[in-house]
Amino acid sequence: MSCLAYMGQAVFAGATRNKTLPDFISCFARHVGECERTGRNGSTANYRMAYRMLVRYVGGGKLPPEQFTAEWLEHYERWLLARGLGTNSVVFHMRSLRAVYNRAVEQGLFPAAGSSPFIPSHERAGMTASGSWELIVNRSPMVSTESIPA
Repeated sequence: MSCLAYMGQAVFAGATRNKTLPDFISCFARHVGECERTGRNGSTANYRMAYRMLVRYVGGGKLPPEQFTAEWLEHYERWLLARGLGTNSVVFHMRSLRAVYNRAVEQGLFPAAGSSPFIPSHERAGMTASGSWELIVNRSPMVSTESIPA
């Protein structure tokens, strides 16, 4: 059986569910394992690449729910850019994180924040000038368009 290493221990595709809520890194490893187990080879390779970059960023440690915030995501985004990744690559990594987060919350493996950490607070639902409510959808990525040449 194939596995990923997490904090020096094997994380198997068929790992049993823990009674305590795991950190985001273990949720991500589990997701990679599920992709691998179900034969989604392209998805497995893509998620594994994003997983490895995330593990490198956190220094092999854990990422508990209380630290997984919009501010943390913005720091991670800046770190990716500082490593020389292009905008499309950063979008790829952020999209992978968002997909894993949504799936982990949906499966009850990771507690949902009050609102998604992927939508900056200034872009959440709000009242428009005309008085109607508008939900501003996450426009993926969180990358500023100011750095993109016109």
